[in-house]
Order: sequence, then structure tokens, then C-alpha cells
Amino acid sequence: MLRSVHLAGLVLLAVLTAACDKVPLFAPSQSTITVTAGQRILPLNASVEVTAVVIESGGTPVQNGTTVRFTTSLGRVDPVEVETRNGVATTTFYAGDASGVADVRAFSGAAGNSSTSAAGNGNGNAPATSSATNVITFTIGSAATDTVTISSKPSSVPATGGTVELNAVVRGTNGQGLAGVPVTFSANHGTLTSTVAVTDGNGVATVGLSTNVETSVSAVSGSKSTTAPAVIAILATPSVTLTCQGSGASGLTSCSQAVGLAFTFTATRVSTSSVLSAAHLDFDDGNRMDLGTLTSAVTVTHTYFSVNPYTVALVATDINGQTTRSAVAVNVTAATIKAPLTATFSTQTISTATTTGQLASFAVTVTAAGESNIPIESVSWNFGDGISATTSGLSTAHVYDAATSVPAASSATTRAYTVTATVRTQDGRTGTARTEIQIKLLP
Repeated sequence: MLRSVHLAGLVLLAVLTAACDKVPLFAPSQSTITVTAGQRILPLNASVEVTAVVIESGGTPVQNGTTVRFTTSLGRVDPVEVETRNGVATTTFYAGDASGVADVRAFSGAAGNSSTSAAGNGNGNAPATSSATNVITFTIGSAATDTVTISSKPSSVPATGGTVELNAVVRGTNGQGLAGVPVTFSANHGTLTSTVAVTDGNGVATVGLSTNVETSVSAVSGSKSTTAPAVIAILATPSVTLTCQGSGASGLTSCSQAVGLAFTFTATRVSTSSVLSAAHLDFDDGNRMDLGTLTSAVTVTHTYFSVNPYTVALVATDINGQTTRSAVAVNVTAATIKAPLTATFSTQTISTATTTGQLASFAVTVTAAGESNIPIESVSWNFGDGISATTSGLSTAHVYDAATSVPAASSATTRAYTVTATVRTQDGRTGTARTEIQIKLLP
């Protein structure tokens, strides 16, 4: 009988001991819980260690093995329940992939719970309210955004189109760049490589944009957007014209000229062109000529010595590195044999003698068989008194010195001078005319 009673007592003691092991140990109701973490602003999908320190009212840590339960309004904590060691319970908060604000709370029985009835249940469920120290707030992803700025590199593209890099910088209230924050880009023209990008460790989100018109781009992170958009401008393009003159009219894009005769070319920068950094003419025969920046029109001549067609190109580059080209076609023909020139004096007049001399006026006429419009290049005049001149026209005038006295042994009152006019045409022919005039001498 005594042995049976003893065995029953041992069984009861074992049952009671097992029941005690299964009942959680909670902090006394007057204990305080303080929750801390290494950082409060987190990128999406980040994690951080959360520590709860539980101190009894007397200032000592709670008993080892005291259960502390953690809850969060966003993301998750793992593990949810942790037993203390030296008054400290540690869990990990996982931010997840949603931006927002997460309140992580810690409580143990009545500690951290203003509702005594809830604490008295001893079930460890989340309390209705909590003290200021037992909750920690995390700002996740774009919810932490304070400012968003955007820039473009480069800030312009050619009129033919191009691609730029767009960089949006997301900063928190402390001015630091926020990592792991999604940014949404929008553009009124062109094509974005992506409408959403996540910031790097410096808080910079990057996408590309291709466009051929002026484009405005904005970025949004959380509730914040760029106050000033990035504007991608269209570069002015270089624009030039080239014209030529051969044996015909000027200002043409196709000219002909006999071999050995000069073509004339005029290079011009169009008024709407971008600023040029360099320009040159390529004559298509192995020769070229630098023209500088073409701030004003430039006219040059060039002679070909082979019978061939050529394409003369004006190549210009602007200060942005863009290049343009304008070209004319020239046809170098075989030289034709033309009739010789005949030059004659058509007019020669002498004004009344003066104390300084007499004014003689001259004009020549040029003819060639079968030609009605002879291209005159120049006329060289020799007035017979040691003086000569060159004109582009067929007439001129000259003053002869009449101050020389008549020699005492002579009865002559005039002196004869032989005047020569040599006419040269643009195709290289020449003709010479001569005449003799009498100039009165002073007594």
C-alpha cells in the first residue's frame, strides 16, 4: 500500500514538472522593454537585426528564458518568439518587397502591453497598444524618399537622333542616397530602356533614352517626384553650301571649263548652321584647301590639268563633332582652238595743252572670227613715255608731261609717242594694237 502511494506521487510530480516545462515564462508586469536596431531606413528585401532588452522594475534583467514576442506591421520577423539571455532577446526583421513604414513591437506578458487583461491572458498575442520604447519604426524602400533629382548625360542629341543616360538620385531626409529604392521614369518623347530602375549603393537609378526630338523626362520615387525635369535638347546641325563657276554663270552646282583654265568655287556656312570648328575643300584630284571656320563666305579658284569629271566637296565639322558635306560636279573638257584676236585702237583723243601736260584718252576694239562675246581678262598699256598700266576694261587715259621746252636748235612744237595695248582673254589668247600720238611741247 505504501509502495503504491509512493509511485503515484512520483507520477504526479513528473506530470507537474512536464506541465511547468511547457508553460512560457513571461516578464513581470512592471518590466520595461526597449527595442533597438542598427539602422532604421532599409532598401527593399533588406534585413536587420532587432534587439529587445527586458528589465524588471528593480533594474535587473529578467530571468533567462523569458519569452519575448515580436510583431510587425509590414514585412516579417523571424523568429517571432525568442527567449531572453541576460535580459536580451534578438530576432531579424525582413523588409520584403513592398515600400512603406513598418512598426516592429516587442512584448512579454504584461510588459509592453498597456492592457492588463490582455497581458493577464499569458498567451503572448500582440497587445492592442505598446509603450514608446518597445516599438521601433523602419522606413522601407521609396517610403524613405525625401528628394528626387534627375540629370541627363549628355544633355543633347543630334537632329538625327541619339541615346542619353538618365540618372535619378534619390535621397532621404538626412541627405544620403537611398539604396535599393525603385524609381519610375517617364518621358514625353522617345523610348526608355526601362520605365523602372532600382537605385544603387549611392542612391542612383539609371536608364537609357533614345530620341530625335526635344524630350522632357521626370522621375518618381514613393510620394516624391522631380521638381525639375531633365530636358534633352536637339543640337543644331552644321549646314554649308558650295557653288561653282566655270565657263558659264556663277552660283551653280555643276560647271564645265576647258583644261588648264580656273574654276571658281564659293563656300558658305548657312545662317541656321551650328558653329563650325573646321571646313575644307576636297578638289578630287589629290588636292585640298583648308577654309577655317567659314564665319563668312570664301571664294577660291582651282585649275585642273587633266580632262576628267570631278566632284568637289566642301566638308565641315561643327563644335559638337557633327560633320556635313556639300558637293558640286565639275567637268574638265578638252581645250578648243579658237580664232586669234585682233586688237585695234578705236579712239584716241588729246585734250588742250596745259601747264602740266596733256591728257590722252584711248580705247581699243577686240575681234575674233566666229565670236560675239569675247571674255576679256586684262589690257596692258604702254604709253611710250616709260609709263605703263593694266586695266580690266578696254579703255583708259594718261597724262603726258609737256613741261619740256622746245630745243633752241629745233623748230619742233610736238613730240611723237608710240602707244601699245596688249589684250588678254580669259582663255589665254592675246592681241596687240599700236598707235602714234603727237603731244605739244611748251615753248
